[in-house]
Amino acid sequence: MEGKEEDVRLGANKYSERQPIGTSAQTDKDYKEPPPAPLFEPGELSSWSFYRAGIAEFIATFLFLYISVLTVMGVVKSPTKCGTVGIQGIAWAFGGMIFALVYCTAGISGGHINPAVTFGLLLARKLSLTRAVFYMVMQCLGAICGAGVVKGFMGKNQYTALGGGANVVAHGYTKGDGLGAEIVGTFVLVYTVFSATDAKRSARDSHVPILAPLPIGFAVFLVHLATIPITGTGINPARSLGAAIIYNKDHAWDDHWVFWVGHINPAVTFGLLLARKLSLTRAVFYRVMQCLGAICGAGVVKGFMGKNQYTALGGGANVVAHGYTKGDGLGAEIVGTFVLVYTVFSATDAKRSARDSHVPVCIFFPTYLLSKRS
Repeated sequence: MEGKEEDVRLGANKYSERQPIGTSAQTDKDYKEPPPAPLFEPGELSSWSFYRAGIAEFIATFLFLYISVLTVMGVVKSPTKCGTVGIQGIAWAFGGMIFALVYCTAGISGGHINPAVTFGLLLARKLSLTRAVFYMVMQCLGAICGAGVVKGFMGKNQYTALGGGANVVAHGYTKGDGLGAEIVGTFVLVYTVFSATDAKRSARDSHVPILAPLPIGFAVFLVHLATIPITGTGINPARSLGAAIIYNKDHAWDDHWVFWVGHINPAVTFGLLLARKLSLTRAVFYRVMQCLGAICGAGVVKGFMGKNQYTALGGGANVVAHGYTKGDGLGAEIVGTFVLVYTVFSATDAKRSARDSHVPVCIFFPTYLLSKRS
């Protein structure tokens, strides 16, 4: 009893030993789910906050296109990869700008900066149709102006020669490959947005409202790393439209439908994260579904790249590196998995209060360090 009192004195939560993890650990509902937004809300049209939010979306999308297109064109312009930030730098530019802009505009407009995100939130009844249409228009206008400013700085000839940062399906890939890449990439983004902005995460044991832009920006970064070689990565219809209009070449428009159609399904579909300790039945089911998901994910990559290229590049398969024995590999996996699982259990311990807990960050760093050592 004395130990438990000490835990409470140090800031731990008063809960029984066996309990679920996360917001479901709360016995009382400590969050407020906002009511569904009406389809039409004429009263918004007379409110300054409505127009201020639209202006925020315009400015954010303008800045997003300005920075991201300049970064892309800087990489294309350089004759050598070593002289530029490369694909990883492009991904950081997109993800970093989304992180900064969502952080800046979340309190004004919600920080959408993407018609796909706005459309998904509309279907979830998080905002009215009136506001959604206004946001999408302002996002597209902001994207066009952002790309236009880049063209003004660089000059028409150089801008055109460098491709204008427009999204196109890369040589060697079909339109179906590009469409699939956009569907999966947009799903990752919209899934992250819905999860990071879930009202349950304003509960006492959640840090996410403070850091919500971080997982969203990080998702954008990761999707760009994966799909830049295929489509240049759209996952944002406004970004694709703005660059295409200013670039205005036939090959930029030939594939443009991919960057609109590819976002519809992920914007409609979003997941619900579970945060509780599992029964054996659920654990077995999860293991099976995780394996099936991994097989399908690798299969989609193989479908995009083609069998010959996929096989030649090793398929991303884990193998024991040359010079190490199977025992070495087994030992590395045992120790590495122990570090990860130990961190997960420690970071999600219910005794940890909201104010001093940053669970995803705690879990991310050991995973990153282990991957660097492997």
